[in-house]
Amino acid sequence: MAVLYRHRVPGAKDPVTFTCPWRAEKVDEVKELASVKIAVVVERDKYGVEVAIPLSDLGLNLDGAARRFDIGALFGDPQGTATALRSYWANQNTGLVSDVPGEIMLFPNLWGSMSMGVK
Repeated sequence: MAVLYRHRVPGAKDPVTFTCPWRAEKVDEVKELASVKIAVVVERDKYGVEVAIPLSDLGLNLDGAARRFDIGALFGDPQGTATALRSYWANQNTGLVSDVPGEIMLFPNLWGSMSMGVK
């Protein structure tokens, strides 16, 4: 499943608040991206994941502009009830897995940079 979390969206109608006993974090839009194609290949001691995300779902285009960016995956426990590992492309500060507001907070200073354009 691919889920888009959009923070700080002007005029957002139904924000979602993630809470724990000692803090909360609001996300303006949370939605499953049904158009995302995900293929998983499982082998004996490894697996591979291929993800195709329409740029329009992310509000992006091929203008060549550099943007701050990160992408990651959450890995669950064997029962599928709790996050056991967070792994991101740029942000390596991902040891926090039992504090939902902390897991959803933005840290753009830990992101990488990407640009997309047509060659």
